[in-house]
Amino acid sequence: MRHLHVQCKVLRKASIRLKPTLGLYQRRYSTKAAGMHYGPGIKVDIQPHEAPSPTEDYYYYFTGEEYTRRRNATLPQLSHIYPPAEGGRTGPPITLEITDAIRTGPAYTSQLVKAKVPAVAGAQQSIVAKFYDPLLADDPAEPEKNTFWLADHEYALEVAAYGKLGSLYGTLVPKFYGAYTCMLPTGLGSGTRAIRLILLEFVEGIALTAFGEDVSSTLSQKARKNVMYKIVDADSRAYALGVNHRDVAPRNIILEVAPSHYPSPAINNSDSNSSLADNALRLRLLDFGVARIAPFEDNLPVRFGGQWEKAVSPILRWHVDHGLQEPFVEAGWVDWEWQSWVEECWGNSTVYEPITEDAVSAWVSPGGTGVFA
Repeated sequence: MRHLHVQCKVLRKASIRLKPTLGLYQRRYSTKAAGMHYGPGIKVDIQPHEAPSPTEDYYYYFTGEEYTRRRNATLPQLSHIYPPAEGGRTGPPITLEITDAIRTGPAYTSQLVKAKVPAVAGAQQSIVAKFYDPLLADDPAEPEKNTFWLADHEYALEVAAYGKLGSLYGTLVPKFYGAYTCMLPTGLGSGTRAIRLILLEFVEGIALTAFGEDVSSTLSQKARKNVMYKIVDADSRAYALGVNHRDVAPRNIILEVAPSHYPSPAINNSDSNSSLADNALRLRLLDFGVARIAPFEDNLPVRFGGQWEKAVSPILRWHVDHGLQEPFVEAGWVDWEWQSWVEECWGNSTVYEPITEDAVSAWVSPGGTGVFA
């Protein structure tokens, strides 16, 4: 069993000789790194980390001299030039052991693994470790993409989002066990590089994408409506706490159902329909890497902007004109008239702000301020 034991210290920018590189090398390196650093049995020392606050700065693409440098340097070399944003360390190192891969490999903005971290208080036997590794996020087909900024950005956003969603832990979002940093080999001799990560609850369940494109034939409309109600409710509750997810889609939803109720080739599978139509059904909303954290916009009509006392109703936020339902329409989950259903579900709700002319004007009317950014 291999043990990546390294000291946790921040890498500073270094002056190095840049060498030409090829996309083929980058792909070889990424494939090797995925197996070497994130495979079962790997142990790595991680240290609690205070993530920097998210910023509105946008550096998704390298430009000018940075792009030239990107083209002429290997990814490991670039990891020295662009270390993660500083943050701060808040505790002693602890050991994480990877037990299984969930989603690892090249071109992913983060590496997801199952792991055991006995020293983390409250963590169950298996948890999810999400590593924001810019080297593996690299895509040779899009060399101008600044994966170093992207890793920093998504890490800061997710830590900030989970920081606001504490009341939803274990019910509508996974439990959050904190932010961490570690050091992994660069691939340049004995050099190391800093990598940020978060630890989350491992949810035993199934993603909506597993139901395939023929979900309307496999699941009853009653079951699908119940799932969509839970999704809109989860997103609305997160928004009320100051987190605008902005990427609510089947790939980011896990249903907490027993393995015996997973979808099967059988049409109208009775177990799946019964389980998913149950009001007690639970799900988790995942991946806050593109979220917006309150205050969203100075003129956005939500309670934390100081204009209204309650959060905006799903009738307005999930209004058909905003198109938030479209990923679920395209995936076959929604085949009914959307707006009338939303109004039927939340028309009498006292949880959200009443539907007034001002609210409709702000959120739905052309030129209204309640638009999504």
